[in-house]
Amino acid sequence: MISRRHLRIKVKQALYGYFQSNEKNIVSCEKELTKSVENLYDSYLLIFLFLQELSEISRIYAEDKPEKHIKVFMAPKTNNRFYENRVLQLIINDKSFEDLCKRRHLTWLPESDVIKKVFNELKESKTYIKYCWKDNSTFDEDIEFISSSLKDVLFDSQLFQDIMEDKCISWVDDKELVQGMIFKTIKSINDNSKTTPLMPLFKEEDDKIFMSELFRKTIINDKEFDERISKKTINWDLDRIAFMDIILMKMALAELISFPEIPEKVTINEFLDIAKKYSTEGSSNFINGIIDKVRMDYETEGVINKTGKGLIVKEKNNKPTGSKKKKKYYK
Repeated sequence: MISRRHLRIKVKQALYGYFQSNEKNIVSCEKELTKSVENLYDSYLLIFLFLQELSEISRIYAEDKPEKHIKVFMAPKTNNRFYENRVLQLIINDKSFEDLCKRRHLTWLPESDVIKKVFNELKESKTYIKYCWKDNSTFDEDIEFISSSLKDVLFDSQLFQDIMEDKCISWVDDKELVQGMIFKTIKSINDNSKTTPLMPLFKEEDDKIFMSELFRKTIINDKEFDERISKKTINWDLDRIAFMDIILMKMALAELISFPEIPEKVTINEFLDIAKKYSTEGSSNFINGIIDKVRMDYETEGVINKTGKGLIVKEKNNKPTGSKKKKKYYK
C-alpha cells in the first residue's frame, strides 16, 4: 500500500510540473498525478510477473540438454526446483493475478532476452545453487528462497534496475516503497493461500482523496501562501529561495489548514523529512522556521483547528481572536 509520505512526494512532483508549465492546467496535471500513482502499482505487479517469467525460463533451462548442467547440479530434475517453488506456482496458477495484469496491459514479452540475462545472474548465485541442491524444501524455505533471490540478486542487480527504470518512469523514486510492498506480500503467503495476497494501492479511500485535495488546495491557495511566506522572509527575495523549498512550504501550509484530522507535528515532520531528501542542504531548517511562523499566525486567526481522535487541541491558539474571520479561500 502506498504510504501518505509517498503520496506527498507524488503531489510534490505533480506541483513542480504544474508550476513549471506554461498552460497551468490543473485537470491535466491531476490526471498525470493519478497516472504516476497507478504506475507505482504497475511496478509492484510487474515484479511478480517478472518472477513468473524467470520461473518459465528456468523450466526451459532444465529441459534443454540436461547433461550440460550435470556438473553443477546432482540431477537434471534438480533444475526444476525454481519452477516448482510453491510461491511461484501460486503466482503462475493465479487466474485473478493473470486477469489483473491483462486489464492493466502488463507484460514482459518484449524484454524476454533481457530477462534471460537476469536469470543467468540468478542461477549463478549462491542462493540459487544452494536451494537447487536440496532434495526437498519446506514451504517456509520456499518463501525464504524467493525473498533472498529478490533481496540478494534481483534488487541488487544493476541490469534488473535498468530494466525496471526503462519500464517504469518513476522507478527511481518508487523502488524503495515497491520493494517493501513485495516483501510484505511474500511474507503474508502461507501454505493455505489459494491466490496471491496482493496489496491494494491505497490503504483506504481517504488516501486517494487526501492526495487529490492536497494537490488542489496547494494550487488554490498559491497566491495567499506567497504573501504569507514573503512576509516571513523580508530579507529574502522569493526568486532567491529554492523553488522546491517554496513548493514544500506551500504544501505544508495547505495540509495544516485543510486537514483538521492530521496533527500539526505530523505534517511538519513529514515535510521536513521530504526536504532533507529532495531539496538543498539546510533547506529543512529554513522551511521549519518559515512554516512555524506562518502556522502561529494561522492559529491566532483561528484558521487552523485540529480535531479528531488522538489530537491535542491547543485552546489558546485555536480560538479566533477579535473580529477576524476565516477567509473564503480556505474552503
